[in-house]
Amino acid sequence: MMPTFEQGDTIQFTWESLVAPDAAPNFSVTEPFSKTVLQTGTALASGSLAFYGLFTMPQSLGVYLYEFAANKTIAGSVYPFVDRGTFRVEKTRLP
Repeated sequence: MMPTFEQGDTIQFTWESLVAPDAAPNFSVTEPFSKTVLQTGTALASGSLAFYGLFTMPQSLGVYLYEFAANKTIAGSVYPFVDRGTFRVEKTRLP
């Protein structure tokens, strides 16, 4: 089931890796149909294997895509680490 959040709420998205990436991953949120990027930046570290990004939900209802992307270099070869997911923004609270 897709996670659902309320308009305007700030949510923490987390990513954990079994191998430490070369640098903190990029964290982004997009509207998948128009490909509009709502937020992009470097995720914050909460350890060498755990990272998080904070995102305030938009006022527009719908489905959104989040992504963590990092690289790991081993013996001169670069391996991409990507974690994607979707979530829904709904209005459930009365004004």
